[in-house]
Amino acid sequence: IPGSVEIGEDLYFDGDFEVLKHHLKSDNSAYGQVKFFLGYSGWTKEQLDSEIVCNSWLVGHSSCRSLILARDDSFWNHVVERLGHPYSTWINYPKNPEMN
Repeated sequence: IPGSVEIGEDLYFDGDFEVLKHHLKSDNSAYGQVKFFLGYSGWTKEQLDSEIVCNSWLVGHSSCRSLILARDDSFWNHVVERLGHPYSTWINYPKNPEMN
């Protein structure tokens, strides 16, 4: 899709939404290859890199296909289980932090 940014092997972010809509309406070539996310996160220049260096984030690896096919909380559970102990306890945390 024009204007998209490659963020991983066969994984892209953003791009021309009108072109994507055309593909989705005209044929099934994008079926199983597109996933929409709603929300917003923003960082200043190099802020995310700095946070990663300071270990504020856990960075994991997953295939593009598994990201696209993920449908529910089972994906989160699977990824956290792969991180092993002590992170496996995160699976039991409530979605709402106020319930913790």
